Amino acid sequence: MKSRSFLVLFLFFIDIICYSQGVANIRDIDFSLVGSKLIITYEIANYHTGDKFNITPEIHKAAGDKINAVSFTGDLKEVSGGPDKKIIWDIEKDNIILDDDIYIVIAGEMIGEPVVNKPVETQKITQVPTVVKQKELKTVSRTACFFESLIFPGWGSGRLTLKNVHLVKGFFGYGVMIGSLLMASKANASFDDYKSANTSTDRDKYYNEAKKSNTISKILAGSAAVVWSVDLITVLAVKNKTGRQSSAGLSIRIGYSLAIENTHQFMCKINF
Repeated sequence: MKSRSFLVLFLFFIDIICYSQGVANIRDIDFSLVGSKLIITYEIANYHTGDKFNITPEIHKAAGDKINAVSFTGDLKEVSGGPDKKIIWDIEKDNIILDDDIYIVIAGEMIGEPVVNKPVETQKITQVPTVVKQKELKTVSRTACFFESLIFPGWGSGRLTLKNVHLVKGFFGYGVMIGSLLMASKANASFDDYKSANTSTDRDKYYNEAKKSNTISKILAGSAAVVWSVDLITVLAVKNKTGRQSSAGLSIRIGYSLAIENTHQFMCKINF
């Protein structure tokens, strides 16, 4: 998303709902820009206990063109009256670049009551949005992350995806690798006991123990290999969320050629 300061014009539409004791309205509207999300807060006043409202936000350019904003969450459906209501617009999810002034239209309708009047346009409010500063991300190299994950699974993939949960793979990978080494050591010790045993009963016992430990060691080693392989593939294929790259980093080109007489050529090129 293009990063720049921009003015936001708030134009609030609210349906007029008639009551014997007052009219419901939206007030105390505020907002802040947090990363790629626009946080809108508001209050529904002059409501009756048990009233529910459906809220519909729209985003428009200053010139009047409606922006195709659909990724809204928060207090939108069957909203009770009162303060501290919140709507979140995920700008990045809608793939929107804010490079112009915008204004927001909010329409409110009480559930179960007919709309008796057209929406009333309130005063336009022009202000600079409050920006909640986030920690600036330093773009990381996919190649560096590859070698980091080679050392410790989850290290590089975690930096690329900004998710530390990938580090679990590293602890698991080293855990099964250490387990494999311990079982291999136990298998060697049992095999040494087998060679020095004096009776057939002892030889059978130590031989079976060595065979069992060796099998477990191979299973654990294979599990460690899978962990490393999965994480390295993740580093190559996942989107780099610390940079401006819009697609994953793994690109495979496969071709077949008969250009050289009497020969068959199979080509596979991998870019990352």
